[in-house]
Amino acid sequence: MEKLKIEPPGWIRKGDRHVIWESEKSPEGSEDRILRRFHFVIIDNKNLEGKMEKILKNCNDASIINFSFDEVDRVEGEVTGTDLNYLYVSYDSVCTPKYVSFKGVAEKSRRDSNLIGRKVIPVKDYLKRTYGPNA
Repeated sequence: MEKLKIEPPGWIRKGDRHVIWESEKSPEGSEDRILRRFHFVIIDNKNLEGKMEKILKNCNDASIINFSFDEVDRVEGEVTGTDLNYLYVSYDSVCTPKYVSFKGVAEKSRRDSNLIGRKVIPVKDYLKRTYGPNA
C-alpha cells in the first residue's frame, strides 16, 4: 500500500482531526444502476478504520435501504509535523450524498471537489501536492 506524507489544508489547524470528502457519478455505473463514487480522507491519530466504518454505518442508519459500499481505492500515511495519520478511501455505492454523516467521527468536515478522481490531477497526486511537505 502506498504511503504519503501530507499537511492539512489552510482552513484547519495543523493538529486538528477532520474529514474531507466528495462524491461524483461513478464511471462503473450504468443506465440501469446509477452509482456514486465517494472519496473520504480521515485525519486522526487512532482508529481510522473504525471511523471509516462509522461513516458507512451512519449512511445506512439514515436510510431504510441498506447500502453496499464497494472499495475502489485506498491510501494511508502520516500527516507531516503531527502525531496524526490519514486514511483515504474511495467507494462506489447507490447511496446518495444526503445520507453522509460524520456524527461520532469528526467535529470538522467539509466537501472538497479536488478529491474527484476524474479531474486532470489524479487523487493521489492531489494529496501529495496539497498536503505534502513542498506544498
